[in-house]
Amino acid sequence: MVRNMKRIGILGGSFNPVHLGHLNIARVAADSFQLDKVLFIPCKVSPFKIGEEPDRVVGESDRLRMIELTIEADPRFELSRIEIDRGGISYSFDTVNAVQKYFPEARLFFIIGSDSLLSLALWHNIDALSNMCEFVTVERPGVNYNDFKTAGLPAKLIESLSNHRVTGKLLDISSTDVRSKLADGESITGMVDPAVEQYIADHQLYRR
Repeated sequence: MVRNMKRIGILGGSFNPVHLGHLNIARVAADSFQLDKVLFIPCKVSPFKIGEEPDRVVGESDRLRMIELTIEADPRFELSRIEIDRGGISYSFDTVNAVQKYFPEARLFFIIGSDSLLSLALWHNIDALSNMCEFVTVERPGVNYNDFKTAGLPAKLIESLSNHRVTGKLLDISSTDVRSKLADGESITGMVDPAVEQYIADHQLYRR
């Protein structure tokens, strides 16, 4: 059967910095759901990180460049400036709405790590968002999928979360861990793309 409708994945986050765990999640989701494209969408201001210490968040140009360096080898992956250019607090509902306008005929898949399930009920306009896209949950180490609370989530989303789960050999890496190691002068080899590691060193990012 020939598949005409494009399948677009959406992977958002602060990417502060982007690491190999992000890349792994994108690859696993793309392979498992035959995604034609995965958009890496760095946020302007995360609604869950308002008030974060300014010195721990690098400039937008640095975050964008590190994503470019990380994804350039895979033609399925693309950097999107949707949230950066829109400005203000980056709500996923607004982002998916914008992506729909860019790809009106596409089937959209919103990719999240299983750790995000714990806060999903708090997302802005989550009811409407669940009708605009399908959620793909990539299980991350240390997070039990069955622990998340379904109270407050629309039935369609609960069904999607149950049917769109991906397991596999995933990397237990977080941006917080990367920043912490850099602040302490420790190596981050194996946590980020080698080109990103060099970029961080060249620009002296995340140092105390």
